[in-house]
Order: sequence, then C-alpha cells, then structure tokens
Amino acid sequence: MSWMKLPPLTGLDVGTGSVKVVQMQGSGENRTVSHAAKTDIEDATDDDAIREAITNAMKVSGSRTKRVCCSIAGPSTAVRKLTLPKMAPDELPGAVWWEGGQVIPYDMENVYFDFQPISADEQASSTEVLFVASSKELIDRKQKLVESCGLEVRIFDTDAMALLNGFLASPSKPEDTAIFAVIDIGSKYTNLAIYSEGEVPFVRDILIGGDDYTHAIMRESNISFPEAERIKRRLPFQPNPQAELAMVSMTERLAEEIQISLQYYEKREESADLKLETARLCGGASQLVGLEGRLSVLLDMKVDTWSPLSDMMTDGISPGLEDYQYSFAVALGLALREEPQ
Repeated sequence: MSWMKLPPLTGLDVGTGSVKVVQMQGSGENRTVSHAAKTDIEDATDDDAIREAITNAMKVSGSRTKRVCCSIAGPSTAVRKLTLPKMAPDELPGAVWWEGGQVIPYDMENVYFDFQPISADEQASSTEVLFVASSKELIDRKQKLVESCGLEVRIFDTDAMALLNGFLASPSKPEDTAIFAVIDIGSKYTNLAIYSEGEVPFVRDILIGGDDYTHAIMRESNISFPEAERIKRRLPFQPNPQAELAMVSMTERLAEEIQISLQYYEKREESADLKLETARLCGGASQLVGLEGRLSVLLDMKVDTWSPLSDMMTDGISPGLEDYQYSFAVALGLALREEPQ
C-alpha cells in the first residue's frame, strides 16, 4: 500500500523545561497548525515528571496520532558540512562514516548518523554533504522515555534543523535577502541556524539559555533561583537595576557566541561577500525585557521577534497559548517532517 499517503506526524519537542506538541493539517503551502499544547516539566531530572508532561501535553493538544517526530540537542549532537570527492552514490555512506569520524569528538561506533548530499552541480569535482550525528545513548534514552508514554517515535531530528525547517515553511521567511539567521532561546540552549540559498545550512547549539539569565540575577542579587526567576519575569513591570545589569551582561555573552558562529560561517563559505543583515528571534526566553533591541545593536543587524503559532494558525492563536507562542518553533519544524513512503 505504498501509494497511500501517510498521515502527518505529531511534532513532540521535549525540552529541558517544558514539552511542546504541534500537529499540522493541509499540504504544501496550505499547511497550518491544527493542534498545539505546552506543558511545563516539574523536574527535568525525574523521568516520571517528564513522562507526566509528555502525556499531559499530548492529551491537551488533542493530537489524533501517536506517531511522533522528536529531536535532540546539545554537545552530544553534531551537524557538519563535509566536502568529499565526487563518487558513486553507493560509495558515499562509507566515505561519510570515515570523514565524519574526523570532525566529531566521539567514536563513530557510539553514534547514530545520517547525511544528505547537497551539491546539485554534476560537473563539480566534489560533493557537499550535510552530516548529522548524535550519541546513541542520548537517542536511545529519549526514545525509550517517549515510547513509555504509549507513543511511537518515527523520526529523530536536531533542534536547530527543526527550527530552520519550521521557519522556511513560515510566511515570515524573508523574501528580500538570500541569507538570514534564526535564533531560538530556550531554557538551557540557544539554537542558531544560518541559511543561505544553495548552501549547506550552518547550525549550532549555544550553551546559554533563559536559565542562565536567572542564574546571573541570582548571583548579582544573592538570592534563590525561584526568586531570581520571579524578578526576571516581572522586569517589564517592576524595574530592578541589579537584575537588569545582570541580564545585559548575559546578553553580551550570548551575542559574543553568536558573533563567533557568524565568523566561522563566513570562513567556512570562503566568501567575503556574505553579509548577514537580518535575524528572527524566538523561544521561551526571547521575550526577556530589552533582548531584541540589545541583540540588534550588539550583532549590528536587524533582529525581529518571530511567533511560529501566529504565522501558522489560521484562526488565531488558541486561548491559553498567547504567552507561549514564541516557544513552538522546534515543535513546528518537527511536525512538518514527513515519513519516507
């Protein structure tokens, strides 16, 4: 029955602070979000708490399928551009396995990997390949955890690639520039994706997130984490000079890491003509007071906030999701993935 189109997968983003669920309807450019939900994880170190959050998010979303697409992120995951000599398609897997082992800091025997040739020029003497690898332990653990909730994991992606795929399907994708970046600031990581048409995407997980802003306030004010979190969330309404100073310092650190990535990307592409002038900002921490404007200044580019849900929900954002609308970029990208027929 290979001619039958498989129903859409549910995008299941199990983060360090919350679980987000998205399911799509329609096809092609007419795809829209039909179901979405977010549930906080009470304790990210407790598997039972994660299971409870997954189960609740799936239930609240009303998703009609238990077949899901999940993602991984962090230092145990690598996305790299490989440049290989031109070769027959059946020779690529072995070449990618060998070359991939030279560019990641762990043994290929201990990772799952996949790749996608990018080059389209038949006359070229080399082939550019997008190579993705992740720790077997990381994937096996997450798959076991998700499937213990009665779900079936059909595809694994990376957070940053899902972020990019979701944005490329969005009406907010810039039409007047050939190169742009998407920045998703979560609780633990910031996912950065740089896209230039016809080139291998650059993605990176930066080890700075919303929790680091809270820790900075905590250290600056010598208070507990919960109290620092409350101050962080109240800042637009209750000014706090100490907290604001701590947040400015953390934003400078984040901008420095993003700048390092931009410089690496320009060097990788070996082009002085590349000029990144625009970025979209999303994620649960993207709404921190003053963040958008300060990043614009520090990165010397236009930075605008992007709401994945407002883009992709034709009837408006569902009640209860307005405050979290910026957190669904990865889940959206996961929900857009299609199973091979």
